[in-house]
Amino acid sequence: MLKPGKSHVMPNHLSRLPREPAKEGVYDELPNAPLFLLEGRQVSAEIPTVFLTQSKAEELLLYQVVAVPEWYQGLAEFLAAGRFPNDMPKIDSPLTGNMLVEDVVSSDKKKAFFRRLFFKRNPNLIQSEALLTPTNGFRRVDTTDEMKVDHSYLASPYHEGMVAGLSLISTKIESCVSSKEQIRVMIVGLGAGLLPMFLYKHFPFNSIEVVELDPVVADLAKRHFGFVEDDRMQLRLGDGLAAVDAIAKQEMEEQANRENTRHKLHILLIDADSSDPSNGLSCPPEEFLLETFLRSAKAALEPEGILVIKVVSRAREPHIQADQRMCKTFSEVYSLQVDEDVNRVVFGLPQPSNLRDSTAIFNAGVLLKNVAGQFASWDKGPNVKDVLKKIKRIK
Repeated sequence: MLKPGKSHVMPNHLSRLPREPAKEGVYDELPNAPLFLLEGRQVSAEIPTVFLTQSKAEELLLYQVVAVPEWYQGLAEFLAAGRFPNDMPKIDSPLTGNMLVEDVVSSDKKKAFFRRLFFKRNPNLIQSEALLTPTNGFRRVDTTDEMKVDHSYLASPYHEGMVAGLSLISTKIESCVSSKEQIRVMIVGLGAGLLPMFLYKHFPFNSIEVVELDPVVADLAKRHFGFVEDDRMQLRLGDGLAAVDAIAKQEMEEQANRENTRHKLHILLIDADSSDPSNGLSCPPEEFLLETFLRSAKAALEPEGILVIKVVSRAREPHIQADQRMCKTFSEVYSLQVDEDVNRVVFGLPQPSNLRDSTAIFNAGVLLKNVAGQFASWDKGPNVKDVLKKIKRIK
């Protein structure tokens, strides 16, 4: 946790962390190691190893390696060897491995507090990031002991994309709200629980079921990130593949018996990371992009529903294969590029929609915000208009 008098400043852009901080000193050219500037301008896209400031002296650009902040040294130690500084929560899971929860302060004048979750098996990625706000109103505080997670804010760009992409079925969502029809949502992968809690807070979804394989992750989300269960939000410990397949099979059986019980989902979001990097995928596990699962997902969805999958890979081939398989299974497929050549969100619609062009998609975004606005304030929510500008239809 944050402690008064210690340096805990983290640049907002930072998503990759050092393994071996360099020595202090002044250089007239960049060292061979990849670098970051303290003021936040990125020098290299590679894994950074040192912090720098820069200045001009007699028209020579000098790079000065400065002292690495205390929080940074601790995190570097964790990433390099799996050892935790004494004041960081020590969390270990037989399924997920070592996990780290860290509180940090932004480097801007507003001094915003954030809580972050890291998985050691994917150390170059911030798994989750939450905004912290004072427990008692807006008074200034200097320690996160007096703060709580603000579930009206999404720090993750791909979470913003997943939410904004629900505009593709905003007409169906609005219709269900108007007719008081139950809206059923399933999210595979809990993480810190920030995505399900945002949906819980901002949308009139009657049933949100989160499927998480690891009970340690579930406990972490409740203890450190404010995840809650009630009659609208349920947590199921188990396999997301099996959960989706069960709904698909149940629907087929009831159709064969001409029963009319409704179990199908309106929204299915896959937000799980992979424990096997050998196939080039950081998210999701490869099984969630195979045609067998995609067919089950389509069968588990309402005709006007939507499948949303976060796809993270530095290689091109997994992205190409994901698009090909989605296009083979779904009537309409859309893609949102979050980070260049790395993070994407892919959307699949089981049946054709009325979204003929970008104007129709923009209007759908307006409708989504209007529906959400009837339920809760959108002040800190994603800029739906800007996100939808980046969505491309690929089928």
